[in-house]
Amino acid sequence: MIRSCFVSPNSNAREPSEYRLLENLCPHDDTLQFYPATEDRQRFSFTFWSRFNVSLLFLHCEIASRPARAVMPSTWRPSYL
Repeated sequence: MIRSCFVSPNSNAREPSEYRLLENLCPHDDTLQFYPATEDRQRFSFTFWSRFNVSLLFLHCEIASRPARAVMPSTWRPSYL
């Protein structure tokens, strides 16, 4: 799951940028579109309008793993029964 993404002229992801696409799972760009996800992939697109006067830019994304689902055996019973 993509948690946040931003575009920056700096290769260091710790350097802040004002060109945020996604932050805390919330879109910050009107052109951001998500496509149907699969079990192991999430795809998105956006229209890039350069705000930087440089020839090389970096896309930084923070990705969180999906929470594990608890699987209980069919013989499991709560202790209060």
